[in-house]
Amino acid sequence: MSKKFPLLAVALCSALLMAACSTDEKSDEKTKETPVETVEKETTTDPKTEEKETEDTNEAVEEQEENTAAEQKETTPETDKESSEDPKQTEGTTSHEGDDVTQTGSGAASPQLPYKIDLKENYSLTVLEPGQDVIMPTNDPKHRMALNVWTTDENTFEKAKEDAAGYAGAIGDKKDLTADQLAPLSGDVAGYQIESEGEFVYVIAFQQNDLVSQLIIYDDANSSNLPTFLNMAATITKK
Repeated sequence: MSKKFPLLAVALCSALLMAACSTDEKSDEKTKETPVETVEKETTTDPKTEEKETEDTNEAVEEQEENTAAEQKETTPETDKESSEDPKQTEGTTSHEGDDVTQTGSGAASPQLPYKIDLKENYSLTVLEPGQDVIMPTNDPKHRMALNVWTTDENTFEKAKEDAAGYAGAIGDKKDLTADQLAPLSGDVAGYQIESEGEFVYVIAFQQNDLVSQLIIYDDANSSNLPTFLNMAATITKK
């Protein structure tokens, strides 16, 4: 009996010790597992949150780009206006109306032909048709001068004179212009006059300044614009 009691006591102590060890091991395992879960929770990112942050960033960038573009648009017209202003204008004035280009003043250049001309005040030059310009008073388009102008490489005086005579004859009975009537022009020159019911048509060919010109002037007996038109034609030079 006395021997069994110590053995029983030893067995009981062993059981208590094993129970205590088992409890410590479970506690250690729980302690080790807990940080892993915490780390996983901390490092896991919600996809919806990340997508929203990306959208917010993109919207901020787009808004900044729009603001920058608006600022540039506001400043551009002033810059263009400053660069387009020309403080000096030494030659003829050009104006646009639809597809027409009108020249006025001294040194007015033809938009399509190889010449420039000094226009008198209140006269303008514009394209009449391909290959032909017209000069007329701004307040009286009935009286006008049509011009064809070529370089001496493109045409000759003799050919222009022949064409002028043929055109004048097709209009009506023609007569030669006198030297006094043609006095404003220099170089080779020939001209014809056709009269019909108080209206006059003058067809003139001449060569000067390495250019060959043909003029058709529409006038009447009351106006006598021939000298005015010929004085302008005398200033024709290469542009």
